Amino acid sequence: MEGIIRYIMIGIVLIAVIACSSDIVKKEDTLRRVKYKIVEAEASVKVENCYGVIKEQEQMKLSFRKPGPVLRLFKKEGEYVKKGEVLASMDDRDYKLKFQATKYKYGQLSSEVGRLKALYRSHNLADNDYEKAISGLQQLKVMLENDKNALKDMTLRAPFDGVVQKVIVHEGELVSAGMTVYSLVRSNALRVRVSVPYSIVLKSAQLKSAIATSSYYKGHSFPLSFIGSTIKPESNNLYAMWFSIKSTNKVPLVSGMNLQIALKFDVPADTYIRIPLCSCIHENSHSYVFCYRDGKVLKRTIELLDLYRDGYASVYGLSGGDTLITAGVHSLEDQMNVLLIQEDK
Repeated sequence: MEGIIRYIMIGIVLIAVIACSSDIVKKEDTLRRVKYKIVEAEASVKVENCYGVIKEQEQMKLSFRKPGPVLRLFKKEGEYVKKGEVLASMDDRDYKLKFQATKYKYGQLSSEVGRLKALYRSHNLADNDYEKAISGLQQLKVMLENDKNALKDMTLRAPFDGVVQKVIVHEGELVSAGMTVYSLVRSNALRVRVSVPYSIVLKSAQLKSAIATSSYYKGHSFPLSFIGSTIKPESNNLYAMWFSIKSTNKVPLVSGMNLQIALKFDVPADTYIRIPLCSCIHENSHSYVFCYRDGKVLKRTIELLDLYRDGYASVYGLSGGDTLITAGVHSLEDQMNVLLIQEDK
């Protein structure tokens, strides 16, 4: 009798187990199967493209100290020059004649003073006559030095490394003393002014690099160094960011030149996530994704930042380690029970 009861109990347990297993299989059969991906947060770079214009930081107007006709102009607008390099020369024939005449007089008087000095030492010359001779010699020496400097002033040289911004006169033109001949901009003091929205100014602490390019010099790029930004908006409600830029002999840069600027900002981790674009849903001007947790999918609002040609998008609103549903999202509802079947690599 006891054996019969034992067999009956075993049978009841087996029937219960089979029934439970059948219910689990049926439940799994009714759950929607979805693919998923564990998203990773990575520090990345955000690029802002804008335009800038070169501004001179130090400009100097160069001129001859003496009047006369311009003989030669050696540099053109936009050319790079080095410190001490000859920019222009003036017809110096009159100044050479004057210098030679003064030099001849000085030589003659110097010889005469030597003779008078011997007489003075022998007490055969009055003190007043000797002093007049010495004074005349000193005056001629000053005149000779002045004429010598005037000859040097016939050549106009660059006072620093720079770029010729403008040529004011022409060869053969008669110029007066102090009349501007060249306008020169210091090459290592050029600045770039970029007008940007205030949202970009706020990210200046995350600025990683700034690169400028020009349509005049294709294939060349110019690194920029951030100087600072203005705290007051311009008339167009944009803010000015200032950068320094260097010009070279091969690719001279001049004031007023327009540049294309690429500003690269570091984006901190856990704020920028790359996800497959197919995992996004767009409804009523908003974007959503589904994330998996505890057997259910949860609808999450996101903000699309950039779209890429490889089928991915960068978004805000997710964190590293979230389980993102990557397929079948258009047939899902918030809080729906699902079954994860395969991780999307």
